Amino acid sequence: SARASDTLPAVHPAASPASTPHAKHLVFITGFERFNAALYSAALGRIAARAPGVLVSHFTDADIAARPEELAEALEDADLFFASLVFDYDHVEWLLPRVERVPVRMVFESALELMAVTKVGGFEVANPGESGKGLPPAVRMVLEKLGEFEA
Repeated sequence: SARASDTLPAVHPAASPASTPHAKHLVFITGFERFNAALYSAALGRIAARAPGVLVSHFTDADIAARPEELAEALEDADLFFASLVFDYDHVEWLLPRVERVPVRMVFESALELMAVTKVGGFEVANPGESGKGLPPAVRMVLEKLGEFEA
């Protein structure tokens, strides 16, 4: 069967980054979820269609080793980083210094070291007690929809 990196383009075709300046750049990395390639392609296509100024880049954990330059370049320009099911130690070590500069970082069901970089507004997983309010409403909503959190 095909790997997700074989079936999903790094930049969603609807985004057309070369011809259109983008307002926001979203970088998604999915790990052991390669079996959901069609689902991710559809979701990323909807984002690109509904928000034409948004550049959507999708990678899998295999791309960290296979296409590191392309991924590093995408992360340099990213406004939002989303990762799910990324566990490999070498992959996490490679990602950590590269995602620090991304303003919004959402990491779910991954290595603890990577989940610790989650940051939305003033909330940071590394320092959750500092906000005093727990998860921000946007993060709580996403987790509720994923069935990971009960309000």
